[in-house]
Amino acid sequence: MKADYQQFFTTQQSAHHNLAAILMRHAQSTFQKPIAQHQYQAFSLIDYFVKKNDRPIIIDSGCGTGLSSAILAEKFSDHVVIGIDKSKARLKRAAHTPPNCLLVQGNLIDLWRLMAASPLPIVRHYLLYPNPWPKASQVTRRFHAHPIFRTMIGLAPYFELRCNWNIYAEEIMIALKTLGQKPILAKKSDKEYMTLFEKKYIESGCDIYIINNCLV
Repeated sequence: MKADYQQFFTTQQSAHHNLAAILMRHAQSTFQKPIAQHQYQAFSLIDYFVKKNDRPIIIDSGCGTGLSSAILAEKFSDHVVIGIDKSKARLKRAAHTPPNCLLVQGNLIDLWRLMAASPLPIVRHYLLYPNPWPKASQVTRRFHAHPIFRTMIGLAPYFELRCNWNIYAEEIMIALKTLGQKPILAKKSDKEYMTLFEKKYIESGCDIYIINNCLV
């Protein structure tokens, strides 16, 4: 899920010219791809953990090795943090998992839909350094240009995305505003990090963009 866009070649110099049309097309249709059966099993783990702990939920999507999930769990000790990543190998490298944190292997698109259809009390949603798919031809693979975007944004009243590519940040702002939201874009100024990618970006002096979308 996480990737450094600078490792890839891109000729895209501004927000994708077709982004608005893509967003409008998605708004006029319903995403109907079947949910894989094993994703229901992953969701059952989440549901059981949440009911056992009975606390508000924070979702850490694309959590990688779980560092960001652990940091969030310690910061919000009165919440349950669910870290989700598609890679079993990455999750196995988790160094520390607080008792109020659960790491789950799963497909974000499927699990987001299952969570959206449930009564889970999700209050915060983090998406830190998602794969930027930097080639212009890959735009529809970016979450904000995917049919799942509306569902993703609607999971929690507070949504936060971080990235180190200005064009990705610009596009997510456009997408959020298209949905009638009022997002805030800022550059990270402190040296604290939540992921190893973020640590590397800070140490290299790379600009880090933080998009906050509070719906309440």
